Amino acid sequence: MANKLKVITELLAVVLIISLGVSLYLVNQNLSLTDERNTTTTQLEMNTLLSQGQVAAEAELTRIGSSEVYASQQLSTTGLQGNQAHAVLSALAANSTFIIDAGTQDLNSIMLAVEPSQYSNAEGKSVGEQKWLNPNPNGAITPCMTPVIPLIENMTGIAMASPVFVDGSMIGTVSVIFNPAELLNAKLAPLLQGKSYEFVVMQPNGQILYSTNPAEEGTNIFTDSSVAGSTELLTVWHQIADQSSGYGTYLYNLSGVSQVTHKECAWTTINAYGQQWRLTIIYALNA
Repeated sequence: MANKLKVITELLAVVLIISLGVSLYLVNQNLSLTDERNTTTTQLEMNTLLSQGQVAAEAELTRIGSSEVYASQQLSTTGLQGNQAHAVLSALAANSTFIIDAGTQDLNSIMLAVEPSQYSNAEGKSVGEQKWLNPNPNGAITPCMTPVIPLIENMTGIAMASPVFVDGSMIGTVSVIFNPAELLNAKLAPLLQGKSYEFVVMQPNGQILYSTNPAEEGTNIFTDSSVAGSTELLTVWHQIADQSSGYGTYLYNLSGVSQVTHKECAWTTINAYGQQWRLTIIYALNA
């Protein structure tokens, strides 16, 4: 009888061990499936937010460009100076809250008229060679946009310029300037409310136009000493500069900080009037 009880006890122990093993296996499988579903959900949301951000930014840049083309057509009748020209420029500057000022330039790149009037001290100054312009009088007027450059208004920003023609001959240009960080913040920040993502917009040369972390704006990620030792980060960001879209992950730690951060990112390109901005969304995997 004692032997039978011993055998039964041993069998029950074996069954219990097997049962626990199966339970642990199923739990691990469920956790693995949950992680996979979470990863897929995160990447889908990242791509959706990228698309929404790209569309919103390009729509605003297109609106500014279309307004400038309309002003160019009006200036071909009013001329580049005088009360009527100022009225055209005033309407152009008011067309977007992101436009700082609007002005006309002659063929020697001298600023002739500027609106709003608080920037009239720019009149008479040279804006420098406008090598990005398309002076072709045939076909539709096409605005051209600069990268971030020093401006005669004693700030840095982006200029968008269009030629002005009279009877097929170019008489000068009309341009607007704006702060890309302000435009991008207005279009991108609302998309991330309540979400654990970051946006960074970079020129292909590495200069940061906009970041969820404002301290990064204006820096160049390829020359920033705080990330100089982060090989994986720099490798991924060089890929971002070289490729119009993609996905990557990297480990890095800021200079002087011991904690290592694991991040994933996806990116696409904002295209506008000859310029490309890399729009990148970032998610911290070990947040």
